[in-house]
Amino acid sequence: MFFGGTVAHENFHAVVIRCQDGRLGTVNAAWLTEMQKSGPVDDISVPGAIKEIVDWYGKSWWRRFLAGVLMSFGLQISLVMRGLEVAVNLHGITTIYLQAHRDCGAYNGSRAFSESITEKTFHLAQIKQAAEIIRKHFKNPKLEIHLKWVELREHDKWEIADFS
Repeated sequence: MFFGGTVAHENFHAVVIRCQDGRLGTVNAAWLTEMQKSGPVDDISVPGAIKEIVDWYGKSWWRRFLAGVLMSFGLQISLVMRGLEVAVNLHGITTIYLQAHRDCGAYNGSRAFSESITEKTFHLAQIKQAAEIIRKHFKNPKLEIHLKWVELREHDKWEIADFS
């Protein structure tokens, strides 16, 4: 059964890397719909997406080593990086949006932090590290990486903003 038309790979607009947290479904759906007005958008959504990049490529030497060995054979240990390789190498994407959010379960949620500013500062450091890992991996000077923060404003009302 066929559910849609075909889109040339070179027409893709951007890729979004984000957490799978279902609480963010409504705000992310609206954001992605708005972004798709400029062209198709790849959406990489896995639990703790930023953490996955940082844990496999930025922390312990043995994980970096294992990831490097696998990459030398054209394999990826990270679902996020495998999806990103498709987005960049096949779809020709040069615009990447990395998204982190408040109360991420991959980091034990907000309860792991003494106050909200500490949590946001931690996530900013993580997302910057993920961006640097991606830049080093692809070595493409045309890559634009945008950092996004999703904040809970009121009960079940999430808001996406530039990370600052």
